[in-house]
Amino acid sequence: SKTHIYTHAVIDVKSGRVLGCRSNEETAQSIITGAINTALEAVENSKSHLKAIENGCRSYKIKEGRRSYYLKCDADVENVKYWLKRNEDSVDYIKENYKVVELEMREA
Repeated sequence: SKTHIYTHAVIDVKSGRVLGCRSNEETAQSIITGAINTALEAVENSKSHLKAIENGCRSYKIKEGRRSYYLKCDADVENVKYWLKRNEDSVDYIKENYKVVELEMREA
């Protein structure tokens, strides 16, 4: 960047993909925290969906950030359980594989 000096990056160590660069370690860590929180929110939404289906409800409450609204229960239990597991696995993957690394300065 011509206007920012980036000192830290967040990488997915398994794939080698760079997820973002920041000017300090704390803000780089916030990328990981945000990804974990998004995945945890998806876990909670899946649990809410599953509970609604098991209770015979026609809709369930979903949260996205500060917004919340209701969606129709139109999936089967096995499909919701599959997505719940995927979301839980995503949280574990992020915790294990997203790392903050310090960048080194090089001349162009």
